[in-house]
Amino acid sequence: MKSSWFIILIGLAIILGVGYAILDAFSINIEEIWNYLIHLNWYVLVSVFICGFLTYMFNEFEDKSVRNGWKNPKWNIKNSWKHKWAWKDGKQLPYEKKWYYFRIIKPEHKEAFMYSSTVLVWMTDKEHLFQMIKFKFIFIGILLVSIPASIVWGLGKFTMSFLKEWLFQKLD
Repeated sequence: MKSSWFIILIGLAIILGVGYAILDAFSINIEEIWNYLIHLNWYVLVSVFICGFLTYMFNEFEDKSVRNGWKNPKWNIKNSWKHKWAWKDGKQLPYEKKWYYFRIIKPEHKEAFMYSSTVLVWMTDKEHLFQMIKFKFIFIGILLVSIPASIVWGLGKFTMSFLKEWLFQKLD
């Protein structure tokens, strides 16, 4: 137990040293940061802290799903990926062109329901549900600090969520 506290203290010292070096490199004064934080409302700081905490918590839940670490097998990626696709007699059904794909999205197989492998994938398995919740807390944290920044972040994420369907097919 004592060695873990020692490692934690060493880690904190490294973080503080690196943080100080970064602030020094950019000529940022600690007093300026402190004054900025004091001018923010305390509830905004607490809310952003909670958003950061919950973001990381759901990131860990997502990782546990990917590593098949849950006792409930339905929560693990080993089994849950199947919920995205339509099945018949134990086999995945082939892809069918649908009007709502707008000739952009071409899923590997027939989806279980509209957009079940893309924008609504969070409804099919825990990994993507935890990922969606994680991103919502990031968005809320940014929103609490700056509405324009949250809009721009949301547009960037939304744009990439559609571009990845096309871009990743080109990279394969």
